[in-house]
Amino acid sequence: QMLQTGAIMMNLVVLYYVSRTQQQMLKHRDPGKAATRRSAVSRAPGVTVPIREFEDFENWVAGVVKSFLRERPGQPIVVVADRLPYPPLGLPTQPNVQLVMLKASPDEPPHVSRPEFYIHTEYTLLVPDGVSLDSTQQLDRLLQEFEVHKGKVHMVAAPTQTAGTLRCLQLRVSLKEWSAV
Repeated sequence: QMLQTGAIMMNLVVLYYVSRTQQQMLKHRDPGKAATRRSAVSRAPGVTVPIREFEDFENWVAGVVKSFLRERPGQPIVVVADRLPYPPLGLPTQPNVQLVMLKASPDEPPHVSRPEFYIHTEYTLLVPDGVSLDSTQQLDRLLQEFEVHKGKVHMVAAPTQTAGTLRCLQLRVSLKEWSAV
């Protein structure tokens, strides 16, 4: 029993030092990302648009991104996919448009596959595939409502169509999966 207890203690010590070494390597390899993670509470004003729910083969993600960029050229957009979509999405190559894969390769740092590290604005606007931004009026109105009711309102649902029945009260939001259905 003493031998087993000693072996377990030795394994715990080795595991502790390996963990500390990995943390230091990540911190030294990419110091900007580590600083961003620590200061995640301070966000820039504005809104980031994460696009999460779309089909691999039949989607209009590139159209959604282009419609937002047409109205707001500097709009931060994060497209979140489980794995690298095939066929490729054809996203514009701009620094404010990011593609995040949730299942990253093992040789990449862990923060690469976490969408929250790509959002640096105060608000997020979850949009479904196929939505087109024709004007910024509704988006500006939503942001004004958030500013007026700051601290009281945490989520707002807005219709994307004028016809049909709206079921915003039955909206199921999964923060873990980055989805609203």
